[in-house]
Amino acid sequence: LVQAGAHPGPNPFAGLRLPSQKPEDQRLMYTPDELARLRAHGTAGERLMVLLGSVPGLTTTETLSLQWEHVDSRQGRLHVRGQWLPLDDELHAALREYARQRGHTDLFGASGPVFDVQGDSGLRRALFRLCKRANVPYKAWRALRNAAGWRLLQESGRADVVAERLGLSVATPVVVGAGDGPLGNLGTGALEPGVAGLSIGTSAALRQIVPEPRIDP
Repeated sequence: LVQAGAHPGPNPFAGLRLPSQKPEDQRLMYTPDELARLRAHGTAGERLMVLLGSVPGLTTTETLSLQWEHVDSRQGRLHVRGQWLPLDDELHAALREYARQRGHTDLFGASGPVFDVQGDSGLRRALFRLCKRANVPYKAWRALRNAAGWRLLQESGRADVVAERLGLSVATPVVVGAGDGPLGNLGTGALEPGVAGLSIGTSAALRQIVPEPRIDP
């Protein structure tokens, strides 16, 4: 507007940092450094939890319902979401270490739940305590899963691969949010010049769509 002569200046938005449109900036994720610190400060069970959330992207429900029968330690794979998922070297090693601590070996198969944590709240508490011990900001379990999805997207470059691995439907609708005022115009159908929408709440605002910016003199 300054360049067009429609505003006397100076630009009131000079130096303003605009919101990022990068997908990795729109959701909480543990960084690679934070994940490394969590693994370094965790017990065998805690390391396994972190890896299950941040590599194959297991949800809290999937982690808590994981059974030893779902683990194929010899071939290095995990049965979840109706499919066998390959384990990377670090996750495979963490799983075997945790199994040995629990008295399980490849020769003597185990059964029953992998973890004895009680409910989602117990899993979140375990992660919270680990974050505090590792001096990592607590971002909840979903931040582990988000990190897994972002890593898969970087590796494959395909959203459908990420959706399949994380158990998401590619048909899941994505809704873009907006401010209450503009959405009020959308809801009332006031979308053409000359048609106004009145919103009465904290304030009383009368809004109408215009084809170009207009400056209040």
